[in-house]
Amino acid sequence: MLEPACASFVGPAAMPLAYGMTPAETARWLVRELGLAMDLRVAPLRGWAREGRRGPDWPEFVPPSPGIRTWESGMTYLATVFSEALPAVDVGRGTNLAFRLLGAPWLHAEAFCVAMNGRRLPGVRFHPHRYVAGVAPYAGRELDGVRLSVTDSDDFRPVATAVHLLAALGETYGVRRVWRARRHDRRGSIAFTARRRCASG
Repeated sequence: MLEPACASFVGPAAMPLAYGMTPAETARWLVRELGLAMDLRVAPLRGWAREGRRGPDWPEFVPPSPGIRTWESGMTYLATVFSEALPAVDVGRGTNLAFRLLGAPWLHAEAFCVAMNGRRLPGVRFHPHRYVAGVAPYAGRELDGVRLSVTDSDDFRPVATAVHLLAALGETYGVRRVWRARRHDRRGSIAFTARRRCASG
C-alpha cells in the first residue's frame, strides 16, 4: 500500500501497486476515495469477462503506453518498473522487450540468473539475455541482461519479485553501484546522481 508520506502525482491515493481494476473501475474508486466533485460516466464494455489467464481468443494487444508493447511486458512491468529509479540499471526501454529485461555493463547475467532462480519465486524464471540498450545512459551499448519469463500468470507475484530483484542487485553488486551512476548534466560535464527512496531520510 502507498504510504501517506510517499504520496505524489503518480501515487495520489492509498492503494496497492497491483490493484486489478479496469480503468473504469479505477476511475470510480478514485472519485470516491479522493472525494472528487465530477460527473463521471462509464460506458459498459460488451462481451467482457474478468479472466485471470490470457486465452487465444483475447483481442490484439493495444499498448497502454509507448514502453509497454506486448502482453508479456505488461505482465512483468510491476516486477521491473522500480528499477527505473536506479540510474545504473537499464530496463529495456526502446526495445521490444521493455520491462522484461534488466541490464548493466557491470551485471554478470548468468550468475545472477542462477541466484534468482535459486530463490524459487513462483511463476517466473530468469534467463541471461544480451541486448543493445535503446535509451540513455547506455543507449547503443550491448549489455549483459536478465530476461524475465512468466511461467504461470496465476502464481506470478510481480511486486514480490520486484523486491527480490532490488534486494539481490544490492546484495550482489553493492548499494552504491546499483543506486548511483555517472550521468551527463545539461552542460555536458559528468555528474553523479542518485535517487532517494521516498521517506527514507
